[in-house]
Amino acid sequence: MKMNHLVLTTLILSTACSFTRSESVRLTSVDVRPVTAGINLVPNGDFEAAGPDGFAEGWKWGTRWEANTSCIWDETTSVSGRRSLKITNSSPLESPYTGLLSLAKAIHIEPGKPYTLNVWIKSEDPGVASIVAGAGWRYRITIPATGGKWMPVSMTCLLDEADKNFEIFLQSESPTKGLWIDDIKLEPGSTANYSNLPDTANHDIQLWPQSRNVEIMADGGFSLPFLIRTDKAVSCEIEAGLSGSSEHISDRLQIEPGRSQVMINGSSTEAGYGPRVITLRLRDGKKELAAARTQVCFYSPGCTRAGLQALKQSLPEIKSRIDQLKSRGQDISYPMISYTVLENFVGYAQEDAGKGELKRASEALADMESIKKNLERQLTRALAGKLTLPSVPRWTGDTRPVIKSSSFIAPTTTPGKPDREIRPVFFTGYGHFSQARADMNKFPNYGINIIQTEIGPSSTLPAEDKVNDKPAQDLLELLERGRKAGVAVNLLISPHYVPQWVRDKINSKPGSNGYSLRDPISQEMLKRHIAALITPIKDHPALHSICLANEPTYFGDESVYAVADWHAWLRNHHGDIDTLNSRWGASFASFDEIKLPYAKGEDPKKPIGRWVDCVRWNQEFLASWYRMLADALHSAAPSLPVHMKVQTPTLLGPADVQMGNDPYLIGCINNINGNDSVNWYSFGGGEFAQSWMTNARGEDLQRSVSDSPVFDSENHIIGDREMRYFPAEPVRAALWQQAIHGQSATTIWVWERTFDRMSDFYGSIMHRPACAEAVGIVNCDMNRAAKEITALQQAPEQVAILHDTSALIYDGERYDTCAKNLYMALGFSGLKIGFITERQLEAGILPDAPVIFVPSATHLSNAAFQTLQGYRGQVVYVGSGDMLGYDEYDKPLKDHIIGRELSYRPGRTSALDIRNELPAMLPELGVNPQVELLDRSGKPVWGVEWKTAGTSEGLIVNLCNYLNTPVSFTLSVSGKQVKGLDILTGHQVNGAITLQPLEVELLRVH
Repeated sequence: MKMNHLVLTTLILSTACSFTRSESVRLTSVDVRPVTAGINLVPNGDFEAAGPDGFAEGWKWGTRWEANTSCIWDETTSVSGRRSLKITNSSPLESPYTGLLSLAKAIHIEPGKPYTLNVWIKSEDPGVASIVAGAGWRYRITIPATGGKWMPVSMTCLLDEADKNFEIFLQSESPTKGLWIDDIKLEPGSTANYSNLPDTANHDIQLWPQSRNVEIMADGGFSLPFLIRTDKAVSCEIEAGLSGSSEHISDRLQIEPGRSQVMINGSSTEAGYGPRVITLRLRDGKKELAAARTQVCFYSPGCTRAGLQALKQSLPEIKSRIDQLKSRGQDISYPMISYTVLENFVGYAQEDAGKGELKRASEALADMESIKKNLERQLTRALAGKLTLPSVPRWTGDTRPVIKSSSFIAPTTTPGKPDREIRPVFFTGYGHFSQARADMNKFPNYGINIIQTEIGPSSTLPAEDKVNDKPAQDLLELLERGRKAGVAVNLLISPHYVPQWVRDKINSKPGSNGYSLRDPISQEMLKRHIAALITPIKDHPALHSICLANEPTYFGDESVYAVADWHAWLRNHHGDIDTLNSRWGASFASFDEIKLPYAKGEDPKKPIGRWVDCVRWNQEFLASWYRMLADALHSAAPSLPVHMKVQTPTLLGPADVQMGNDPYLIGCINNINGNDSVNWYSFGGGEFAQSWMTNARGEDLQRSVSDSPVFDSENHIIGDREMRYFPAEPVRAALWQQAIHGQSATTIWVWERTFDRMSDFYGSIMHRPACAEAVGIVNCDMNRAAKEITALQQAPEQVAILHDTSALIYDGERYDTCAKNLYMALGFSGLKIGFITERQLEAGILPDAPVIFVPSATHLSNAAFQTLQGYRGQVVYVGSGDMLGYDEYDKPLKDHIIGRELSYRPGRTSALDIRNELPAMLPELGVNPQVELLDRSGKPVWGVEWKTAGTSEGLIVNLCNYLNTPVSFTLSVSGKQVKGLDILTGHQVNGAITLQPLEVELLRVH
């Protein structure tokens, strides 16, 4: 191949920078050079070699939490060799469901040096998928759609000591019909040297960017690589252009057969933050032979520092204008949220810029410039008399809220109103460590009104014979600050912080198997901890409530206490050994010879009856342990509300059914429905913009077993160590929609900053000003619309879904997938959804809803079945065959409950298929959505969840578009199109409504 070093006509993009005198981005030259293969540290990176397990040698494929995913060889397409790997996924974006491809062994690297990872991918729609690598998965390539063509992606990582054993993963987190991967390579250095390029069959010439997204982290020179492959000599013109400019650089060159690399060189000075596109074209006259483009973001230290300083200098004038507005009697709650974010985050961003976090600082600056622009526009209109800012009810801080159904009822004050008002209050804030406590006095201006803090027994009981009262005294000081500020405190008593002396004492006992929740020593210690901590603070009005346990699960206890408890439970449950043997199909001589199913050498699920009983026994023990904590607390403070922050997936799915958390048993203990949930943003990948269903299903389930408010006291909206830019819209949608589904308090993980990329705090909301602003705004919005949201929370359930532990055990993923698809279909039909659980039925409880849907469940306990026989509503079986045909011990049930059937074929029927069947069925069941959402053709829309409620002022409807694309529709009541009034803005909504992804709207229809 003939190689040319081309120095082309210089292209300069020079525009005014808002912070500096000028910026300059120049394309200066093009280098054409041969592609060097380099070394590949990834074993079997082309996936050609087969291992003894029949999969690609050196690689592993696994599913997390029973995801419906697959990874197979595909010999119909590859970059090189005979085959590639094809990944498919039919699980919804609902963490923690994911498929995972990983290296069987880590790669040893040399710390302190850069390494480049590159891989070829192909997909029309990969869904939410990424390549993650390194310690803590801190390096990430988000996999884009490639139009069904092979495309390279790469990233360069400066690896440190934590990465010396380097791991590589590809995770698929949402549905995709096909994602192909081939030729994955890791090599020393900062350049991606591709060993292979795809076959050019039926193409004269092919052109690819080596990376579709490039980040330039300094002023000065830069180079952008492209790849060319051709099977015959081509004479063509090469042309490069930069978005925002009509100029380009070009020259003529001869490309010989083979492969080569084109480097577009340039330089930048004080370039403002913002993506630009560089396009490379190969032409033969007017004919375009090939084209490729890459997106470039420039991060200029000088521009960022200057911008931050200019922003900081503008703040006094902004504050003066806010003060003017306040002096005129306007409520400045909303302007102060924006101002407080600017005032604090400008310093954080300056610190970032000085400590090597230039990208984070630049993204924060861009957010803050947008916040400042909107704030100044708002202030200008308000000061000119063209805008009256809304008044926000605020909790007074001097009276603890009381619980009524889904609500926290408390006194509030509202600017412009002379009297206090007792009303529902929504509590939104942050956890969980020192920074949240330190910023207590700032939080009212941030728009938030609660924090969670924690103190465990290792602090209050440092020794067996010593009680430390300082934690309680420190709490009293914090609570008093909260009372004055109007910021409530939820206290996590952290039983997982076990003092070492307790462990030592337990381990010193003969026959000890280690720390056990059942051990009297551990239980007595926790009771002492609660008494020491709670008694001094119990009456303080700023103490909102107590969180008894953090992410509690329990399984695998083999202590003498567990064995004795197991045998006692079996005796109590079965009465005699003959009954047990009959139910289990076993032949035990006595209860005492029955081992725990997870004991060494045991097959856990044989006999299956033992496994079923173990699951139920473990649920009942963990509930009794929660009860012990609650009773100890209520001995000290009888009226203090409690919850446990239970991880939502442990309440829902088959993978965690053995971990001890039964929603009904927990609901019988709590005053508050506590959880610890996640709501991941899809970053534009896949069908849905958020993994919304985990939160929504969990909250509706909890509200169905206990008529109490939901409190997500560790709300994961942003993933740990998330390095990608995170917009405000997912934060607003998550918080607002959680409220619609019953959440009345939440503390977001996590209000901390760090420069340690291994830390769970890295990438937190305290690095993201637009997200912090969104939290304050949505909290004020929720409190303004508290009465309407409360009406939606407490609207009667129109349908109920059977939540069935026996089905989770026997039917597993088939039942769970059907339940999720059914829930989605009902939610996208405008219905209020509830649940009825197996344990509730066993307790003789039936739902008020007129319809129960049974999602592909073949098993239900005998006691639950007997109660269900007395249900006077209608039963709909989603599926066919032996629906509810067997009891908890796999014995045929003697009777059958007559019901309707809704067609469902596992693995083939989708949520959309179910939704499309519902319009014809629901009227026959006597269930109709109060409002319909219809597209231009008069058909029901998909992807928008809506809930309705009647109020004294008319019918209200809440809307949220969960899709990654806009949705347009009209509102219809009883076949007639209706109008709406936006409750928050007062704007009239006529005709068609278009919701952007994750946009929410609360309307009163008329």
